[in-house]
Amino acid sequence: MGHLLPLLVALTSGDAGGGFRTYESLPVHPLRISEDGKRLYALNVPDHRLAVYSLEDPSAPRLLREIPVGLEPVSVAARTDDEVWVVNRLSDSVSVVSLSRGIVLETIHAKDEPADVVFAGSPERAFVSVAGSREVRVFDPGSRRLLATIPVPGDDPRALARSEDRSRVWVAVHRSGNRTTVIPREIAPPPPPPSDPGLPPPPQVGLIVSKDDPAWASKIPFDVPDEDVIEIDAGRLAPRARHRGVGTILFDVAARPGSPELWVANTEARNLVRFEPNLRGRAVVNRVTRLRMEGGSVTSFDLDDGLGAGSLPNPRARREALAQPAGLAFDPEGRRLFVAAFGTDRIGVLDPQGRILGRVSLGSAASGVAEPRRKRGPRGLAHHPSAARLYVWNALSSTISVLDTARLAAVGEIEIPRRDGAPASVREGRGFLYDALLSGNGTMSCASCHVDGDRDGLSWDLGDPGGKVTTVADPVTKKTYEMHPMKGPMLTQSLAGLRGAGPFHWRGDRRELADFNEAFETLLGGARLAAADLAGLVAFLESIEVPPNPYRNLDGSLPESLAGSDPREGYAFFTQETYNGFLRCIDCHALPTGTNGAVFSGDYLLDTQPFKVASLRNLYRRTALSGGLPGRLGGFGLLHDGSLDDPYGLLSKPVFAGLRPHPEVKRELQAFVLAFDTGTAPAVGTSRTVRRDNVGEPALLDDLRLLVEEARKGRADLVGRGELDGRVAGLRFRPDEGRFVPDRRADPPFALEEILDRIRAGKAHLTFLGVPPGWGERLGVDRDRDGILDGDEDS
Repeated sequence: MGHLLPLLVALTSGDAGGGFRTYESLPVHPLRISEDGKRLYALNVPDHRLAVYSLEDPSAPRLLREIPVGLEPVSVAARTDDEVWVVNRLSDSVSVVSLSRGIVLETIHAKDEPADVVFAGSPERAFVSVAGSREVRVFDPGSRRLLATIPVPGDDPRALARSEDRSRVWVAVHRSGNRTTVIPREIAPPPPPPSDPGLPPPPQVGLIVSKDDPAWASKIPFDVPDEDVIEIDAGRLAPRARHRGVGTILFDVAARPGSPELWVANTEARNLVRFEPNLRGRAVVNRVTRLRMEGGSVTSFDLDDGLGAGSLPNPRARREALAQPAGLAFDPEGRRLFVAAFGTDRIGVLDPQGRILGRVSLGSAASGVAEPRRKRGPRGLAHHPSAARLYVWNALSSTISVLDTARLAAVGEIEIPRRDGAPASVREGRGFLYDALLSGNGTMSCASCHVDGDRDGLSWDLGDPGGKVTTVADPVTKKTYEMHPMKGPMLTQSLAGLRGAGPFHWRGDRRELADFNEAFETLLGGARLAAADLAGLVAFLESIEVPPNPYRNLDGSLPESLAGSDPREGYAFFTQETYNGFLRCIDCHALPTGTNGAVFSGDYLLDTQPFKVASLRNLYRRTALSGGLPGRLGGFGLLHDGSLDDPYGLLSKPVFAGLRPHPEVKRELQAFVLAFDTGTAPAVGTSRTVRRDNVGEPALLDDLRLLVEEARKGRADLVGRGELDGRVAGLRFRPDEGRFVPDRRADPPFALEEILDRIRAGKAHLTFLGVPPGWGERLGVDRDRDGILDGDEDS
């Protein structure tokens, strides 16, 4: 095309706006116990640290030290008595930690959004699930060299488990789907008439169906894999079996001791049920599923069997529901399974036949009355190997609960020090998204579909045949549109990146986030939030940011090639060229978010109802096809109803007829939007460990200097943590001085080259980490939090 703009920083990544920010990385396995039962390893996610506790008294864990790791740690696993691996979602890395030295020995790069790690095989290997890249990576734990990459045919492979003999590894696909997909409106049958005769005829819309429905199978020209759990041979480093029908959203997996069984915590979506009134309080089924490796049987157990039935509200159901099972742990004998019910602050206790033996409530959950501001949010479990103690990692309260498994009672709770600076409104507002006790029967929350503040990968038809027509004004042209209540299938949208992105919803029919308050009544079957509670929820939602786009270069610029096409050429067309004689892509998909917020007539896209110009910031995470993997992953792709696989399909629609003779332009545009800036700089989360034996590597030094330059430009803060001049130290880069300031005021600042000289001389071993703007002062401190090493900051 020959008219590229200067690519100094295409679509600059940086601070998306003022105020507190979070990336809402809820962990997979945030708790582990050493094999001898003497230590408890727990993630301090808000502070991006590994906390190490003594279990000398199993009822009262005592904090020994905290060690900084990468950004947003989500899983931990001990390899030896001294070496612990921590998986960092936002840093796309694994931190190899030395407990005795209190530092990160090495940083292993693991591609986009790693989720979990287990050690298995002979010789021993490290298996790391990589959710964003849809694969499992296998490393030699000694050399930390990559040995194999195993593709996973599913969206977001996360939780891992290993067999007792360490010969097998299982990976659970988080958003595995349930074999549902959407029939496009062009071939779907007409919708039923409204139940209210005063309503006009509904628009022609698509239809959610199952790939297994013989009435529709021939109309679906692709497979819907629904590969839920993949079994990997730890010796051959290759898949050996696949298991279907386990669940829709898979949170955790646990191998039962002494038995060839694997148990999976999951929810099953009821998105085949049409219309919001029919789904009120009953959108998902909370389950555990048992896989028997001998014979291959799959059996699911409803944790709330019978509780979802009947009228709403249902106080008894609220007192007993085990909503959103997110963590599993067996006792050492395999006789009881403990289930962390994240949505209702309870621990369920099951026998091997799936029967519920008891429930342990955390906080005030036993009453069945919602208290979102004080919600615990149990997410991870670890059972002591010899004592009758279960440790519960609570995501929302930042605490660890200690349970007596003989009496089935809570005996203690300790605080995980939280120093993220979250305002009280954000911290307390978080619970309103996740608290299932706000529903009529305690079985679902907003996060049942907006899982972990993100999405479930599904379309739902939440129309209402008895609803009302609403009038929506386009905020750009002020033109008004009539919105029919029978809107048809709509993809669950992510809650990340909502600040300043209104109006909301696919049709732009929610002017403000507060306008979603009615869903607590109409969908959850509970009551609308009070004004102060709603304000807290909105403050939390507006704090969630989108992670960096993995396709961007470290300096935020576009790569030369993506999937064989040049996204830089796509950017030039996007910003300069008209595709129909008068409109450029950028005129509607305005930078930096990819939307100008306009609501436009459906006629423009030859559709039957108006839609809002959609944001492009997380498009790279929503493509249905990936890397040659078969079928439409999860059943849904792009567009409002999920009926397209990729941006190329949208660009092939009649409205883009001018592009029809130019397939290379469509591929370049697709490459650009897949690399679209998310508002978080790629430097954020990037970490490099610099040691005496690698300090001379040119690529490593280039990355380090580029991180310094990004910090100078204000796109990220830069910190260093590790050993410096014989002590555990922290450093923070000050752009105005161009130097690194130590965390002890008595120490002088250092230029980068002075630090590198110390590393070359064996006087330093440091991990440099890019963090969001404003975080450097807090995270550039690396003293042991108990004060043993350094004492006062001024010492």
